[in-house]
Amino acid sequence: MIDGTYTLAIDTPLGRKPGTAELRTVGDKIQGVIDAPMVGKQRLEGRAESEDAFSAAGTLKIMLMGKVTYDLRGKVEGDSIRITIQSSKGDFELEGTRVR
Repeated sequence: MIDGTYTLAIDTPLGRKPGTAELRTVGDKIQGVIDAPMVGKQRLEGRAESEDAFSAAGTLKIMLMGKVTYDLRGKVEGDSIRITIQSSKGDFELEGTRVR
């Protein structure tokens, strides 16, 4: 199950930073908010690929970089989450744990 609130550890060019994600499925859609360094709070809308996997694409506003397009893939296993973001400014890995 994807739904939940997660604490995240995000690998950035400035080292590993903390963040959060709140995710909810509505049918085959995924909605939520990711709050992370450099991007602040960003709404996420995408697709639930299965009961424990999701994807999204869009544009983020990143401090000092401007608008950045991205493709995101996420997978939940138990209370663990792993998100891979491929962007026009590089790739990023996020890992975390469900807290609610």
